Amino acid sequence: MVDQPLPAGTAPGLLDIVLRGRPDRATLFQQAGLDADTVAGGDGHLTSAQLDALLGTAFTQAGDPLFGLRVGRANHYRDLGPLGFLMAACETLEQALRVLPHYRQLLLPYLALALHREEHQCTLTVSGGEALAVTRTRPHNDLLIASLVALGHSLLGGRMPIQRVAFRHPRPSDGELHEYRSFFRCALDFNQPANAVVFSPALLGHNLPAADPARRRDLERTADDQLRALRRVGEVTGRVIEQLHAGPGQRPPTVHRVADGFCPLYPPDAAGHARGVDLATWRL
Repeated sequence: MVDQPLPAGTAPGLLDIVLRGRPDRATLFQQAGLDADTVAGGDGHLTSAQLDALLGTAFTQAGDPLFGLRVGRANHYRDLGPLGFLMAACETLEQALRVLPHYRQLLLPYLALALHREEHQCTLTVSGGEALAVTRTRPHNDLLIASLVALGHSLLGGRMPIQRVAFRHPRPSDGELHEYRSFFRCALDFNQPANAVVFSPALLGHNLPAADPARRRDLERTADDQLRALRRVGEVTGRVIEQLHAGPGQRPPTVHRVADGFCPLYPPDAAGHARGVDLATWRL
């Protein structure tokens, strides 16, 4: 199975939060075996393994067991860029939270998000990412859950009451639990099957102070365009990688042979001439 490429220019989700404002950014990329200019330029791609290496290296460099919690709790919907503003422009918290699973490929492409509503509680669950070792670490889980709760605070214009939060990692030390209790102010469960935030269903109907239906429609169109472009790029890039990873016994790939493989994706033009991909300028 080919590793699905991720758009480096988006610095997907939590990676962008971790890297924001780091003075040692170049060193981090070097230690992870990557070229920082590729990501900064926005026209390259990361594999899941490279994203895993970047996140893991960043957490290790921090040298702080509470790093994920401290970075995550400082987040605001503005830190998510256009998707954050799209969430804020929604009329209710429920509409805003459903933006996350719908556009997760633009934000957290390696994870699955689901919002479950029951009579007495709502649960926002984050699962998946088993191919990445970093998803099983405490800094990753802390950063993820703290960011979601901080996002809720900023969308509502104040604190978002939480009933319970769940983490995949083991229980921290008693001394460190104070930091968790101070921010979350709710029950804390550790060693759980998935990371999750649990809150009252009544919160879903709360109106958001920055609601703007017209702006929401504009931002949705932009996000939909980005999602379609991402899927097209992923399809093309993935097929290029597959051909470059041709099995033993097959002829070595050339630019023209790989381009010829894209005829189904790029049908003949109006004159009936075959159209391929200009792999001389294509960057993986």
